[in-house]
Amino acid sequence: MKQPTVLSLFSGCGGMDLGFIQAGFNIVWANDIEKSAVYTYRKNIGEHIIEKDIKEIKNEKLPTEIDVVIGGFPCQGFSLAGKRDINDERNQLYKEMKRVVEVVRPKFFVAENVRGLLSMLKGEVIKHIVRDFTSIGYKVNFKLLYAPHYGVPQKRYRVFIIGNRINKENKFPEPICNTEILSVRNAIGDLEELGGLPNHEIIQKWPTEYDIIMNHIREEQKLCNSRHGESSVYTWDIPEVYGEVTREEKEILLAIAKNRRRKEYGEKDGNPLSISTISALTEKDEEIVKSLVNALINKEYLIEKEVGKYDITKANFARFYRLSWDDLSPTILTNFDNPRNYVHPSQNRPLSVREVARLQSFPDDFIFYGTLKEQYTLIGNAVPPLLAKAVANIIFKELTN
Repeated sequence: MKQPTVLSLFSGCGGMDLGFIQAGFNIVWANDIEKSAVYTYRKNIGEHIIEKDIKEIKNEKLPTEIDVVIGGFPCQGFSLAGKRDINDERNQLYKEMKRVVEVVRPKFFVAENVRGLLSMLKGEVIKHIVRDFTSIGYKVNFKLLYAPHYGVPQKRYRVFIIGNRINKENKFPEPICNTEILSVRNAIGDLEELGGLPNHEIIQKWPTEYDIIMNHIREEQKLCNSRHGESSVYTWDIPEVYGEVTREEKEILLAIAKNRRRKEYGEKDGNPLSISTISALTEKDEEIVKSLVNALINKEYLIEKEVGKYDITKANFARFYRLSWDDLSPTILTNFDNPRNYVHPSQNRPLSVREVARLQSFPDDFIFYGTLKEQYTLIGNAVPPLLAKAVANIIFKELTN
């Protein structure tokens, strides 16, 4: 039986392509604009990738007789972490995928993106994308998939859009993995010592104060002043870095931290509080509160956000999140290179490139190239191969039945 053929767009280092290869597909043409991504792809998957802006590749240069077009079109403009501007140039790149699909006429196409795509402009963006692909003769459906259901040990949601022109129902994979058996420990527990495997290395230098901060952070905790709970470590609990506070000053800070998000203090989330409100919360005389507030302003723990109303500085500060050995990893992002963002479950360091790759379900023989920062970025931007494979298996069955 002839292997179904695939044309890959926005291929990155090849996470989605690897999943399709594992499912039995033959990738015959691929494209990306990033040098380190293309080099890594060539070293691991094949020479068929072209390093060029897809907008510069003319229709006649595209291959023919393609069964499936795949692509994780750039998602930064759609991400929940970004501004989600409809006019962001990156948001328009799906139109290049539409152009390729219209020219090549594959039996299926598969697009992947972040879940923020579903809520952008209250759902109008995803509707627009579906209409665009429907207009060129494809039956289109989309679904939000949860990566752990397919063996990926991280809390990662991704939207998959599937279209076909051969009168098939667009099916999506059913969950195939018990998420309770997945954990950071199972994925990387044997890699506590650096070295020994390709890419099992980290950026070694960071400010000395980072080590002090990490010593205060336990599993599943982070440095965060905006929420009150066991997962938050406050800056005022690390006086070696952020400065000493008195017992009474800490009472003021804790009162604000516990109550700053309550709706009765205003419509905004995280409202600055007045002296009278702080006085009522702490049961302290207003003059004493005013004196303590002024002292905390001088120590840069509080700021006057509005006239006569105060809030904690760095209130949205959420850094140094230490992963838990016995839970899933948070979503792998491009910034796992710095302990200021994410910390190893038991060591005062960031996760290595190899550890992050395993949490994305890349095999150990998949080698990443470029600077260390580029390697983390390649992995963070990739589609987890096991998630892609689950989707690819469905398409493979439809094509080969």
